[in-house]
Amino acid sequence: MIKNYFLSAIRNIRKEAGNSILNVASLAIGLTVFILAGLFVRHELSFDRYHERAANIFRVIKEDPGNYYMGTNRFAVTPAPLAEALVREYPEVVAATRFSQSRNVLLMRGERGWLEPDLVWTDPQTFEIFSFPLVAGDVRTALRDPRSLVLSERAARKYFGDEDPLGRTLTLRPRHQDLAADFVVRGVFRDLPTHSHFSMDVVLPFEALATVLKQDLTHWDQNNHYTYLLLRPGADPRALEGKLSGLIDKYGSREGRKTKYILQSLALIHLRSHVNFEFAPTGDARTVSISLTIAWLVLLIACVNYMNLATARATRRAREVGMRKVIGARVSQIAGQFLGESVILALLSLAAASGLVAAARPALNALVDRRIAFDPLGDPGLAAALVVLAVVVGIAAGSYPAFVLSRFRPTAVLKPSPPGRGKSGAVRNALVVFQFTVSVVLIICALGVRGQLRFIRDKDMGYNRDQVVVLPIRDHRLLARIDALETELRRHPGVIRVAASSSLPNDVRSQTSAGWPGKPEDLDVPIYFVDAGYDFADLYDLEIVAGRSFSRELDRAEGGRGAFLVNESAVRAMGVGSPLGMGFGRWGDNEPVGTIVGVIKDFHMHPLHLPIAPLYVFLDPSAPGFISIRIDSRDISGILDAVRATMARFSPEYPFEYSFFDEIFDRSYRAERNAERMFGAFALVAVLIACLGLLGLASHAAARRTREISIRKVVGASASAIVLLLSRGFLRWILTANALAWPVAYLAMKSWLGNFAYRTGPSPRLFILAGLASLAVAALTVWGRTARAAAADPIEALRYE
Repeated sequence: MIKNYFLSAIRNIRKEAGNSILNVASLAIGLTVFILAGLFVRHELSFDRYHERAANIFRVIKEDPGNYYMGTNRFAVTPAPLAEALVREYPEVVAATRFSQSRNVLLMRGERGWLEPDLVWTDPQTFEIFSFPLVAGDVRTALRDPRSLVLSERAARKYFGDEDPLGRTLTLRPRHQDLAADFVVRGVFRDLPTHSHFSMDVVLPFEALATVLKQDLTHWDQNNHYTYLLLRPGADPRALEGKLSGLIDKYGSREGRKTKYILQSLALIHLRSHVNFEFAPTGDARTVSISLTIAWLVLLIACVNYMNLATARATRRAREVGMRKVIGARVSQIAGQFLGESVILALLSLAAASGLVAAARPALNALVDRRIAFDPLGDPGLAAALVVLAVVVGIAAGSYPAFVLSRFRPTAVLKPSPPGRGKSGAVRNALVVFQFTVSVVLIICALGVRGQLRFIRDKDMGYNRDQVVVLPIRDHRLLARIDALETELRRHPGVIRVAASSSLPNDVRSQTSAGWPGKPEDLDVPIYFVDAGYDFADLYDLEIVAGRSFSRELDRAEGGRGAFLVNESAVRAMGVGSPLGMGFGRWGDNEPVGTIVGVIKDFHMHPLHLPIAPLYVFLDPSAPGFISIRIDSRDISGILDAVRATMARFSPEYPFEYSFFDEIFDRSYRAERNAERMFGAFALVAVLIACLGLLGLASHAAARRTREISIRKVVGASASAIVLLLSRGFLRWILTANALAWPVAYLAMKSWLGNFAYRTGPSPRLFILAGLASLAVAALTVWGRTARAAAADPIEALRYE
């Protein structure tokens, strides 16, 4: 019986080849989108769950109600003594470890040097708490010696090739100290998987920060390190969290009782963290939810296509159902037959979708900035899940058609005229409306995201970001030679201005408290700051609204330090009339270290998600993190060659690095660009699937009304009139879909734009464009098929009447 069902299904699929191709195409596209989204969601949800003790590992984060920084008052960094105190004071804590990061530090092997992007300092307990298995060396002793070093497999190949790295020496050149420290490789650990919120390739002992770099690790007021705990099985993290206020009181944190320590589960860090100073970039649970929801909708649209086309073909198979029932077939057998056809089509669609997923995976990885694998043959769990998915989709897509077709009464379907289509026709119309409602919502969202990105691109940020080359300063020895370096760079005729700064104007993250003589005791003014050279404001065209910019002639006192520029927001927060000539302090000190010489017009020093905050720029040419160079655009390659040669003379050990400032600016909105691409791709796929279904329904309608069309042509109807007659119903459905989609899309866009302090509104133009686009696509789809039917020779249809 099963073999008979299978053969029958294959014959029917071949007989209805056109509709079968449409169904396979739409289901394959829907499955492709769903599988890609599923791979992304599975990858995001798997972060840090590979650790054997993941359920009992927690990170300590600090909450400071009085200190909002970058939009939040939670911080991932904590004091260095915290880990030891937690183990000592609380029996629930089995072990604790600390991490500290140093990015882009020079590591040398002999005379050759590399900039190491992921150098981490940590305690030996790290390899006991986390599942970082060593493939060479002894985990118990790898970090016990302050001069030891542990490498990932990737880093071992990078520094030593195929040689055995154990016992070999690497030399560390810290960025801010004039020393060279040798470390001996004592172990190699397995490369961290892609679903890890840690990012590290070179690991050094945490205690070396004190013994080698001479850092003070005893202060409770210096929050620069990450603290992780391993709790005893069964320990209540919330109960322990409630006890931590006593720790703050005992060790006298400067923030007093304002500070609160919170325990964050390791498994929640990647998607549900949203704190300052993360170990590495994290994901977003909202992005995962949106991706999965849209993928389900796209797959549902594909299933709806199958339902529509199958019920539309009901009249063609009505007599087949009637004959089967007359010779004794039961309803369950007929339904099983149609469900079998649906499952076979779904399995064929899965085969096509697997190929599409393999082809689209590199684009997905680029879009989400991940390394997501797709290997069903090497992953039995994934292969089984895909087959189950195809079977479920086949049953879901074929359930309604099977229910409708198997319920036909033989006495009705064996008459010369087919059964009525009122109810099934109404269902088909509703399903088409649903398909295009989803499509129009996605089109509006894609256009809305694009509109916000255009708003960002066109908005005056308050600085000039064109034709600026940025050099990151890695070599601390350059700090004493900045003037000489700037002078040498200016010698090239294509260099217009040069300025050193601790931050770039689009990403100012250093913050302190403003201080000035006479400041009220109850007034606290959090203020961001930049240390910069003389030409910083002029190079970036920052507008001076009062006073003047920095001047080499006027600000030479104290080695070129001491002058301040403040922005308009700072003046308002300080509550003073004109700040010009006022003394100003640093680090919250009311004792002045310089004078305010100018007021800068507010500019956007953060992405547009955040409002403009108070800011000061302190004149200090010898404390840069970057050198910015405004260049002439007529010979960019020649200027870059000259800059490269100059940097090679001043810092020969460090590789030459540069970026254009407009590229750095664009990278800060990468998430929004990815959202635009995601919504655009989803909208395109949804419209494509909906149009495939519409094409099938238009073909069915044209075939069902062939004789009507022929008679109308015989009595004088024009082809255009017939096309309009056949298309009118379809276009009415699209208008209804737009009426339903617009309120949903408005609410969705209003919610998304709420993430921006500065934003464009959901413009009516977006909704009109989406409506016109959906009507145009639907009209072209329907008219292409109906025009062919209207152009057919009526004699062919009426010859045997």
